[in-house]
Amino acid sequence: FSAAVEAKNLYVDQAVGNDSVSYEANASSNPWRTIGRAAWGSPNRAAPNSIQAARAGDTVLIAAGTYYTSGVSSCNRWAVSLNPANSGTSGSPIIFRGVGTVVIRHPAGSYGPVIGADNRNYIVWDNIYLDDDYLNTCSDTGAVVFHVSVGSQIINSRVTGSTPPPFTDNYNLIRAEETSGIQIRNNELWNAGYGSGENEAAIMTYDSDGILIEHNYIHDNAQGIYIKGERAGGYTNQNAIIRFNKFANNNYCDIETIYGQGTQIYQNLFLTAGTALMFKPWAGTATNYAVVNNTFIASNTYSRLTYYGSEAQNFSNFRMYNNIYYGFSNGGHYLAYASIGTQSYEHNFYSSPD
Repeated sequence: FSAAVEAKNLYVDQAVGNDSVSYEANASSNPWRTIGRAAWGSPNRAAPNSIQAARAGDTVLIAAGTYYTSGVSSCNRWAVSLNPANSGTSGSPIIFRGVGTVVIRHPAGSYGPVIGADNRNYIVWDNIYLDDDYLNTCSDTGAVVFHVSVGSQIINSRVTGSTPPPFTDNYNLIRAEETSGIQIRNNELWNAGYGSGENEAAIMTYDSDGILIEHNYIHDNAQGIYIKGERAGGYTNQNAIIRFNKFANNNYCDIETIYGQGTQIYQNLFLTAGTALMFKPWAGTATNYAVVNNTFIASNTYSRLTYYGSEAQNFSNFRMYNNIYYGFSNGGHYLAYASIGTQSYEHNFYSSPD
């Protein structure tokens, strides 16, 4: 019988590492030099070696420093530069963890998303700093991309956009598409666009079920979170949980949803510069929304509580209760259309400034 392979800690240190070290010989005293060697199992992104790459249950400990990693030579919005050769499992993810301040950049001539997971599952990125001024991201994507992925995460990280943004077509910091069980936790996300466009969002999802977005500080973006697209077949943006986040100075909107059955928005702090919440079900039917135990504070006279777009009558079982609203000039909910389906507002507290 073959011996079971045990998960291990793997080490990367650009200052003293050597990418010729084997997986078996990697140790704190014998690290690799690049993150790509850990992710791809090879120093060459185009020639991955899954046997020599981080495996399910492994934790890659990355020493502090600025790391340059090669990507594709022309824009491909799913081509995650540090896409691992292997997947983790539900009980044994592959974790890439910065020890100290770990900055990842693209060199000139490399494009696309830098970290995330494309057709890989249970990949965790922990304590990474990304600045899109040094990434060359592509239209309709982001610095962090989870695509056709289950159970992957970005946590404890900082991601900032480029000034000005290189494009405005779905300019995102984090993008999840065709995913299930993605987690975005304890991050700082800012500078995704500076105007009023809804497609410039810190977080955007398409066809992603069960996403958890919590304990993030999302500020100074055009839009904070956009639960956006649903296509025929596959996942349908169901059961998103958005909780324990702080939103500040997002010019267009803090949270917008187009589709999103079962979306739960609770215990967030909104320091609202534009619109706090916007719900636009379009041709779909948005059911079982709950907005509960949030605090909304207007930061200027243009702040709005909620806005319902066209076809808002397609709402079903929409509830807003136990929320605190302070300082909104309209004094209540802004309803673009009078008929918004089954709805209830219970035990909310409204207060205007003195």
